[in-house]
Amino acid sequence: MTEIISLILGAVLPPFIDFLTKSMDNSKIRFLISLGVCVLAGGVINFNSFNGQDILASIALVFGSAQIVYKTYWKESNFRAEANRGQD
Repeated sequence: MTEIISLILGAVLPPFIDFLTKSMDNSKIRFLISLGVCVLAGGVINFNSFNGQDILASIALVFGSAQIVYKTYWKESNFRAEANRGQD
């Protein structure tokens, strides 16, 4: 069940991450912020499980699905914040 939640959450995170990184010019800092958000989301999904393997799997699924959705849809979307367009 946590795998499905991780994939869905990763799919809806790109707009939130885009909002958080709106004022960042450095792509490395933006990457670290998106990674941090995904690590936090993966940890929250497994808040009742202290199994390291489950937590890492959720983090990987959230991050992977967020990156896929970002690259295939959100990067060129008209809904993307104007300040973040062309920074990739």
